[in-house]
Amino acid sequence: GSRIGVALEADRQVGNVWVLNLKSEQPTATLAEFAATLQADGDVQYADPVRRAFPSAAPNDPYWSTQWSLNGGTAGINIETAWQLQPSTNGLTVAVIDTGILPHPDLEGRVLPGYDFISDPDRARDGNGRDPNPRDEGDWSDGECGTAPSFFHGLFVAGLIGANTNNGVGIAGIASGVNILPVRALGRCGGTSEDVLEGMLWAAGVRIAGVPPNPNP
Repeated sequence: GSRIGVALEADRQVGNVWVLNLKSEQPTATLAEFAATLQADGDVQYADPVRRAFPSAAPNDPYWSTQWSLNGGTAGINIETAWQLQPSTNGLTVAVIDTGILPHPDLEGRVLPGYDFISDPDRARDGNGRDPNPRDEGDWSDGECGTAPSFFHGLFVAGLIGANTNNGVGIAGIASGVNILPVRALGRCGGTSEDVLEGMLWAAGVRIAGVPPNPNP
């Protein structure tokens, strides 16, 4: 108590740990400072503040703990708070203008017919130019573009957006239940702004010459 300048008492023992009770309520940040001060004492192995816990919307997907972009407190988007406000987004359509899509159980039944907008057959890596098959062939560059080997970015982004959540499989999606509209515009060494723009317009329902209309804008 004299070390932290606040009166306290030993409340109870849990195993080899003592719970210390403060006489007056303190802000969480102050508790952390107290704990750091106590831990600096050579006779104290470790000290942690007791914080209040709240129910959360954390899912049971096995890779959820590694999804820092969704759950990280520093660089993540704090998606659990959003899920508490709106847990389901069934019926919405999200277009992913990227390297395409591949079959995946976390997206099964929710991938709409998309389109391949890569106009250069050499860049497309599928033997032709624009076609109705948005399969993700990756953006392999063999080093000529100064990029690392492809990790199929389109599928990766589609999963972050809409992977089935709380199904015990793979990762958790931001908006589980949405339909994914794959629009392939990036291939070997990326893609052109023309292909990307036309892919975006087609996704929004704009007619593009030589391309069938998008039934799911």
